[in-house]
Amino acid sequence: MPEFWEMASGAWSTATHLADRNVQALAHADLPRLRAVLIQYRWFTSYFTGDLALLIYKLPPSSLRTLLGHFVAEELGMNDPAQAHPAMYDRFLLGLGVSPDQLETEADPRNLALLAQMREKLLSQSYMYGVGLRGMGAECLCQVYLEAVHHHLLKNPEIVQRRKSLDWTFWDIHASEADQMHGEMTRKYIERLATEDNIPELAAGYLEAERTFMQFWAHAYEGSQRAAQVHSSGDRAPAIPLDGLVYSAAR
Repeated sequence: MPEFWEMASGAWSTATHLADRNVQALAHADLPRLRAVLIQYRWFTSYFTGDLALLIYKLPPSSLRTLLGHFVAEELGMNDPAQAHPAMYDRFLLGLGVSPDQLETEADPRNLALLAQMREKLLSQSYMYGVGLRGMGAECLCQVYLEAVHHHLLKNPEIVQRRKSLDWTFWDIHASEADQMHGEMTRKYIERLATEDNIPELAAGYLEAERTFMQFWAHAYEGSQRAAQVHSSGDRAPAIPLDGLVYSAAR
């Protein structure tokens, strides 16, 4: 396990992501580009809740299984759909001027394919591979990356101008000490499940998560310039199959 933590430690450094030029560019991106980048993560967080439930299904009875069950309840709003984390993020995007229609039509098809591939691997591989893929990859890697994104967003003039009118609840949770505690507890309970035999599977799942996560954001940054140009020209992006993630203010 010490070797595994050492392998993963570089990607868990907020400082590493703060220095990423793409993340830094969020501090001065114009509004169309901000919308185009940030709307992509809407799909990552939407898929995550379902994937976490699938991981719980695969896990043996354990502290980690119980912990992830609590995380799923939080992700789904603790009996209040309006407080589900995907709904929180949608409200943030709407405050930036993204329309409900755009929420559904502007996912990068390459990113949807990445998310579908992750789900397929989660179902087909061992539970310990899934822990690396969606336990470590989301609860630990995502948390530090979002901290860096949040840091630079707060410097952006477009955000500063709208700060008081934006619903910041999603970021208050995911760039906070509370989410840091999630990561620490996840790591603690993973160690209880780890054995010499299954650590290689854990590592393989985590490395796949890291590769996929960074590719997901690379697509978001690459596609943002084209998407901004589409909006400025008045053209509409083609519809994307929805997989049950249709925006609803009532949810």
